[in-house]
Amino acid sequence: PNRGGPGDLFMGVCRGFGGGKIPGGYIPLRHPSDSAVDLAGWRIISDGGRSYRFPNLTLYPKGAVNIYTGPGTDTVTELHWNSDSALWASGDQLTLFDSQGNEHTQFTVP
Repeated sequence: PNRGGPGDLFMGVCRGFGGGKIPGGYIPLRHPSDSAVDLAGWRIISDGGRSYRFPNLTLYPKGAVNIYTGPGTDTVTELHWNSDSALWASGDQLTLFDSQGNEHTQFTVP
């Protein structure tokens, strides 16, 4: 798998059960490209300084993974930030960085 290029991944926040609140808020990460991306060491950082580091995970072509706010068991399609408090609010910005620190995408929470 490659590391992907800028614009290859799309991120958003689903309000689910209250956005960044516990339980149920999550960040969907979608990969529309035809090549796999190795997400090991990638990070999502909020403008409040909260950071999530991806485990060893490959996002395959047309693949997706949801990053849930609260605790849980990670799978290939569901990852967990394991927070016991809300992580973002309306107007917060989330930024996705690769393992080298290059910015790939940003999302402002509605």
